[in-house]
Amino acid sequence: MVFSSRVFAVVFVAALGLGATACGSAAPPMATHVDAERVARRWPGTTLADLNRGRRLYRSRCSSCHLPVHPKRIKPTDWPGHVSEMSIRAHLNHDEKRLVVRYLITMSSATHANNKSASAKP
Repeated sequence: MVFSSRVFAVVFVAALGLGATACGSAAPPMATHVDAERVARRWPGTTLADLNRGRRLYRSRCSSCHLPVHPKRIKPTDWPGHVSEMSIRAHLNHDEKRLVVRYLITMSSATHANNKSASAKP
């Protein structure tokens, strides 16, 4: 019985460590100056600070109900619908919703653009 308890304890601690690692790696990426330049072409006047405020809102409001989905996991065209659907539960006002959508589209667009160019190469 003692051996089983020790094995259980080791497995339990290992599982907690893996779980913490998995949760930590799910954190949405910080926007960079490159992202800000890219977003300014689509939405002039949107700044790096705006993108990172959208990220903070996404992490704080959306994670109150579920782990945030990494932006690259969803196509840029699908994010506005997801945010609209959840905005009431997340208590996002119009300006906050706009910031979250711009952040998610921007970060998702970079990944999806890279995937398209990589798949187009011979």
